[in-house]
Amino acid sequence: WTVEGAHSPDTVIRALGEAGVALLDPGWKSGTLPRRAMLAAPSVWRGDVLVHCPFGTLADPRAQEAWTCTSSGDSQRFTAALRSA
Repeated sequence: WTVEGAHSPDTVIRALGEAGVALLDPGWKSGTLPRRAMLAAPSVWRGDVLVHCPFGTLADPRAQEAWTCTSSGDSQRFTAALRSA
């Protein structure tokens, strides 16, 4: 992944995980990615605060920051693999 945004010393790029899924708007469940794929989705954190996930909307829109996450490989193949997870 290529991640672009306002990096700072406390910025962490990592898998969304259980903690991140809990911070998303529940509407992600009606999307195209299964839960296991969402757990592995890239996300941007400032300390323990989730500020961006390209595959879901944050439950607290005040925490949302403007970031761009772009697959550095074949994004269509990657997304297809996530959907089949």
